[in-house]
Amino acid sequence: MNQELLSYAQAAKQGGADAATTRSNLLGAGWPAAEVDTALASVFGQPATPAADSTAAPATQPAEVIQSTVGGELPPEIRGWNWGAFLLTFIWGLGNRVWISLLVFVPVLNIFWFIVLGLKGNEWAWKAKPWPSVADFKAAQKKWAIAGLVVFGLSILAGAAVGFMMMRTLSGLATQ
Repeated sequence: MNQELLSYAQAAKQGGADAATTRSNLLGAGWPAAEVDTALASVFGQPATPAADSTAAPATQPAEVIQSTVGGELPPEIRGWNWGAFLLTFIWGLGNRVWISLLVFVPVLNIFWFIVLGLKGNEWAWKAKPWPSVADFKAAQKKWAIAGLVVFGLSILAGAAVGFMMMRTLSGLATQ
């Protein structure tokens, strides 16, 4: 039995996924249906119910499918800057189970902790919880980056609006 399949199925079960969802994800990633069903029966204790629209998967595992395990090795594609971690700090950390991000609340350390999160965020998020593939991980982190940019943009607009209102108020008081 394929150890990588077993590890993925166990991590998915620990993460709350059911056998049918896990089966669908594995078949979509190109794993052979027979191997998937054997692994899921071992982990979930029952044969997985095939999805009605499932088709036979190729006989070999696609090379680009890499699945994370908690604390697992970091693929080279994951390395790099994480804008979601940089801009959303502890919010991103809570969503990705990266509890070390809460150090942003420690005085003095918080001055540069957002930079550390940007530098190490991908690594910590990859190791903190199981990810079905590198593509799924990158898609999730892209959503965090977009959310961070939206929050940052709205903060700039809100600051400009408050500044504008204060200037108008102060200039009105100066003319009286």
